[in-house]
Amino acid sequence: MAKIVVIGGSISGLLASISLSRQGHEVKIVDPTASDTDLDLEKRFSSRQKGLAQRHHSHAFLAKLRNNLKSNYPDVLDALLKAGAFEMPFMEFLPKTILQRDLEPGDVDLVGIGARRTTFETVILGIAQKEQGIEIIAGEISTLLASKNTDNPTRIYGVKIANGDEILGDLIIDCSGRNSERNGWLKKLGLGEETIEESPCPIQYLTRFYKLPSSASFLEPDGRFAGDFGYIKVGIFPADNGFFSITVGLNDQDRQLGKLRNPEAFDNAMLAFEHTGKWLRIKDMEPFTKVEAMTKLKNRRRKAVPLDQGGSIVGLIALGDSLMHTNPLYGRGCTISSMQAFELPKIIDSSNDGSQLVENWNAYVEKEIFPYYDMAVFQDAQDFMTIENGGIPPKGSLGHVIKEGVIPATYVDTGVYRAFIKAFNLIGGPFDLLSDPNVLDTINKTIAQRESNTWELPDPFGPTRDELVRLIENSL
Repeated sequence: MAKIVVIGGSISGLLASISLSRQGHEVKIVDPTASDTDLDLEKRFSSRQKGLAQRHHSHAFLAKLRNNLKSNYPDVLDALLKAGAFEMPFMEFLPKTILQRDLEPGDVDLVGIGARRTTFETVILGIAQKEQGIEIIAGEISTLLASKNTDNPTRIYGVKIANGDEILGDLIIDCSGRNSERNGWLKKLGLGEETIEESPCPIQYLTRFYKLPSSASFLEPDGRFAGDFGYIKVGIFPADNGFFSITVGLNDQDRQLGKLRNPEAFDNAMLAFEHTGKWLRIKDMEPFTKVEAMTKLKNRRRKAVPLDQGGSIVGLIALGDSLMHTNPLYGRGCTISSMQAFELPKIIDSSNDGSQLVENWNAYVEKEIFPYYDMAVFQDAQDFMTIENGGIPPKGSLGHVIKEGVIPATYVDTGVYRAFIKAFNLIGGPFDLLSDPNVLDTINKTIAQRESNTWELPDPFGPTRDELVRLIENSL
C-alpha cells in the first residue's frame, strides 16, 4: 500500500483517487475548494470557480469512459444515472436515411453519458467523500517537499500548503488542471525538469445552457447533434435533469460572429440552424445561463525529462489536464483523464521503486496518451487551412475528406457511421477512422458523388455566413 497525495479535486483528481483507494492505497486529496462539501447539483452548477472556465461549457463523456465505469466501477455509473445523467446509445441514433441497419455485437458498447460537467463532478465528489482510504483536505499548495541527493534522483515526498501544514506521500500526483503551477513549484526547488509544447487552437467557443419544462422530454435523435458549416461549428449536447446546451465554435479572430456572445443574438442565430432550432422551439423551454466564452485556447503537453536522459525527479507525476490538454472541440478531455486515472494503479503495482514507476508512467503516456495530442495538433492545422481558405476546406485536406466524405457518408452507411462514432468515442486508436478499407472506399465514393453532383441527400440546413451576420446585427 502506498501513501498518495493528489493535488486537485476536479474530475481527474477524483477519479484517480477513487481508483487508487479501491486498490488499497491511502489517498489524500488537496484542493483549495475542498471546504465546499455541498452536493446540491443546482448550487454547484450555478457557482463559479476560478480557473475552471470550462465548467459551464458542454462536455462529452464518451463511451470509453462509460465502459470503464461499467466494467470496473459500476456503482459510480449507477450513482450518475440516479442523479439524472443518462446513457446515450449512439447506434440507436442512426439517421433515418440509413435504410440497411446492420448492427454488430460490439455496438451495445457505443454508449456515452449525457450530463453537465458539474453533475458528473459532484456525483464522484460524493463518492470520494464516503470512500474509505480517501481524505479530502482544503488547502492551496505553496511548495513541494523534496529530498535532494547528489548521487540519486531528487525525490518529491510531499507538499506544503498555505497554512504551513506538510502533507507527505510516497507519490505526488498533480491533477490541478490546465493552469497547473507545477513548473513554478519545481523552480522553487531549483529543478527545471519539464519541457512544454504548445500550439494554438484556431477556435473560440460560445456555450449556453437551456432547461426543458418538466412536462417535456428530449427530442428523438436522428444522428445529427452537430453541424460543420465551414465558417462555424454548431453542436447540441443533451445533459442531465432536463438540461441541454448548445456550443458553437468559430474563428478566434472573427469579431462579427463573436457578437454571438449577446444572448438574444445567440438564440436567434441558433433558431436559424435546423438541428438546434427544433430544440429551441420546444414549448416553455427556457435559457438557463448567459452565453459563456472560451478564447485564446492552446493545445499543451508537458514532458518530464526521462531518468535515462538526465532527468532527476521521482515521486511526482502529472495526470489529466495538468499533463496534457487539447482543443475542446474534440470532446476528449474527461475521457482521456479517466484513461490515466484507471491505468495508474496498475502501473504502481507493477513498479518496484519510484524510478521504475516514473519510467513506466512516462512510457504509458507516450504510447497511449500523447498520440491524441499529435492528432489534435494535426486537426487544428487543418482547421487553420480552412480558415485561410475562406471557410472552405482545401481539396485533399483532412477537412475536405471529413466535410465532403465522412460526414455525408454517415447518413447513408452504417459502417461509416459506426467507424465515426468509434473514433469520436476513443474506441480504438486516434487515427483508426480512415484505416478500414471498406470505410475508406465508401468515403471516397461519397466524395466522388458530391463532386459530380450525383449526391442526392441535402446537406444540414443553416444560414450562410453573410445571412448569419445580418441576423446577429438585427438582434443587437
